[in-house]
Amino acid sequence: MKNESVFQAHCVLEASIRSGDFDAVIAALRQMTAQDREAHAATLKHLESRLQAGRWERDGKAASWWGTQVSQEHLSAAGAALFFCGGSLERSEHWQYQDTLYPHLDLLEATALRGLATELVSSRPVYFTVAQRLVCDGLSDRPGNDAYILGLMALPQLKKGAPSIFAAIDADPALLDGHLLRLFDVEGTSDLNMSGVEKYSFGNSWTFALLQLAKEGRLDRTQLLDRCIGTLEKDWPQFRSGWFSRFHEQLAPTLDQMTGLSARYLALCHSRIPPTVALALNAVGALVKAGRVGCDDVLDALVPVMSSAVKGQVDAALKLLDAVVKNDPATAHRAAALAQRALAHEAGEVHKKVIARIAAWGCDEATRSDLAAMLPHVSALHRPALAMLVGVAAPASYQLPSVDTHLPIGVLAPLDPSRKLVPLNDIDELVQTIAYVFENEAAIDDFERALEALARLAPALKSAQERFLPVLKRGLKMLAADRDVAGALARMLGAVFDATLSFAALDTRSSNGDLKRRMADLTVFVTRHGGLAPLSSATHQRGFIDPLVLCERIEAHARAGAVSILDEQVRALLRLPAGQGAQALPRLQALAQTPFVQACRYALGDDVDMGDEPALFQAAARIRQPDQDDARVLLAFGDLGPDGAIAARYAWSVAAWAGPPPVPYIVLDVQPAASNPDPSLIAIRRHGIGDCRYFSWGESNLLYAASVLPSSLEAFFADGAYRIGRNIDWLEARWHDKAYLTPLMDPTVPVTPSAVKMIALALGAKEAGQLAVAVDAFVAVLLEERADATQIAQEMRWTLLSLIGKSARYAKSLASAARAHPSMPQRVIGMLCVVLDMGDVTPPKDTGALLELLLELSVSSALELPAGARSRIALLKLTGKGKAAQKELLARFP
Repeated sequence: MKNESVFQAHCVLEASIRSGDFDAVIAALRQMTAQDREAHAATLKHLESRLQAGRWERDGKAASWWGTQVSQEHLSAAGAALFFCGGSLERSEHWQYQDTLYPHLDLLEATALRGLATELVSSRPVYFTVAQRLVCDGLSDRPGNDAYILGLMALPQLKKGAPSIFAAIDADPALLDGHLLRLFDVEGTSDLNMSGVEKYSFGNSWTFALLQLAKEGRLDRTQLLDRCIGTLEKDWPQFRSGWFSRFHEQLAPTLDQMTGLSARYLALCHSRIPPTVALALNAVGALVKAGRVGCDDVLDALVPVMSSAVKGQVDAALKLLDAVVKNDPATAHRAAALAQRALAHEAGEVHKKVIARIAAWGCDEATRSDLAAMLPHVSALHRPALAMLVGVAAPASYQLPSVDTHLPIGVLAPLDPSRKLVPLNDIDELVQTIAYVFENEAAIDDFERALEALARLAPALKSAQERFLPVLKRGLKMLAADRDVAGALARMLGAVFDATLSFAALDTRSSNGDLKRRMADLTVFVTRHGGLAPLSSATHQRGFIDPLVLCERIEAHARAGAVSILDEQVRALLRLPAGQGAQALPRLQALAQTPFVQACRYALGDDVDMGDEPALFQAAARIRQPDQDDARVLLAFGDLGPDGAIAARYAWSVAAWAGPPPVPYIVLDVQPAASNPDPSLIAIRRHGIGDCRYFSWGESNLLYAASVLPSSLEAFFADGAYRIGRNIDWLEARWHDKAYLTPLMDPTVPVTPSAVKMIALALGAKEAGQLAVAVDAFVAVLLEERADATQIAQEMRWTLLSLIGKSARYAKSLASAARAHPSMPQRVIGMLCVVLDMGDVTPPKDTGALLELLLELSVSSALELPAGARSRIALLKLTGKGKAAQKELLARFP
């Protein structure tokens, strides 16, 4: 069959598949012995593979071979045959035809049928309902592996008629015999775990089901409590263990139950998971209050908690120390020695509480010596009180060293020689670079180098194919895993070595779709014109193309008679540096004046006649006048959308989801309105089509998208501000969103208005990793003077007054930034004064955190408040801690 130009059926089974007749396939299978069916497996695998590929081929080869267009009926017939003839892998891969396969399962041998349920859930836990049907019908043994429990765990999320939890138990009461309790033993995966399932179960939740089963007496509540604590003792990652902390709260154990578990609660205080520690502290607090636990045991348990970075845990531990000392005054000095560990915490408020307690409890000489050693590290506001407590003179306030705030870092030009991408000419180095990109998709510059080398060296590489075998093999795995940048490089690698590749149903709406379109274009180009560098290959970091190198490529293509398609020409135009390239104009003017050459001349500032290709001149307008309108292109081709002839305008506002309480969220309006532009209008398509946003999911996708139009990242940063602002409270685990901030670390990247807003939003983000990148980017753009600190502060104030951001988070991120460089405290103080200039508007409730930071930085750095700041701060209408901080600040700076 492999060498046949036209398919020939060699048996009744193959003829039945060719006719797409499922019933005929089953009839043919019933006429065969088990050994005959097994013997057909290899042939059927090849046949089905050809049919699957042919379903999406557009060149007509598959239809010519098969004699007709491959249909779903053909695939179903082939899949059914392979299900009954193949092994466990084939059965699990073709169970999507279950409705038609189920009545004929007697075709399987007894051993295979008994293990079918296990095979299915092992391949995909979501086959749980099918496995249950097999078990309940007595056809298969009940699976005993973790995959079965994962399928049970996913039950509330399953669709297509999946039963509710209670319906599944009613259908199979044996689930109550230990299987439900195994939910507490299986950690799950990043995609499937109890917390994730609960988040999207919408009423059909495990929390409700387990509590209801305990209420009905079908599950033992004490046993649930024991298993819940046992799970928390495993210290699973915070998100996965979070469900069990919340479930413990719902179980609401009695004091007597907690007393029997007191040793385990004390041990949980040593957990590395903050919610688990919080649960343990609450339980221990109740036990201490009731006198059900020994004071020495409590003090031992609190040792790691006092060094916690979580302020709430330290506060709770200090309150527990209060209760312990109250119950047993003899423990006061030991409690003081324990409390002094919390002076390492970054919060000045914690320092104040610790010092007050030690003053009340007293301390021994060893603790007094430790306190004296901590003096330089304690908040400047509370250092005098600690110095008085230990009987030494308070250290002088920290004096800022003399710092030239205008740092001689400078902003590099995109085509600076240090940023040139060195071409790959050595085969071994090319192989190593390809392997590196496969494992590090975010290395977009190396991706571009490898692409260019594969195209330029293609004729010479075929004779060295053996040296590429490891990366060719790895490339197949990248394609199978649907990896984005790595998969794109694998496709190019395959094209060089004549692999058959399919580019079916390319999505033209997203950056990932554009990347795949580019690879489809380049693979055609390299098969026709191997030995030439593609027009769109970057020559410098961040995707830039040197205009002189582009001239060389145009000349080389002309000599070879190679013509790149329109999309490739547009991509090359968009990668030219704005305002640089006048030296290339004479060379361009000497070339044959094709529409592409004329568009290049226009992009670099020359006067030319507009041709009749809008995509080229819309792209040229973005290079000639980045972020500005181009009247000539507008007159010639009209308004085709944002960042065509007319630069995109961004308007930000705030709306609210219905409460109570209402939840504010940011709204982005882009003008002129985007429609559904031609795929060649790449700059315009970056603004999305309808509800589909252009910038795709995934770090490598985003970093590649930032290289599409490197001279103007305003659209990229606007999308980043939108994404980060909509998820500022981390309602969705979008780990890749920090990639929007990564380009800001590059000194060649201008900080646009949308970048300023994105920085302001990201500095108030909840997720620690994203916040750390935001702080680094914030410090970098200020030290390199690429951004105005006042503008960022104004955006932070807008975020706070819109109730999107939280002052406590801003206080944390700004405090971290202030420690990054000797010049940063002064900058942060100035920014805080701008943020706190709220006029007559009622400030957010947690504004006191910003005032406390302002007070701390001013005192520790011996800096005065900027002119006028005091009067503006005095206008703030505050209560509680905010009022106290305001009062102290105004008293220190009369």
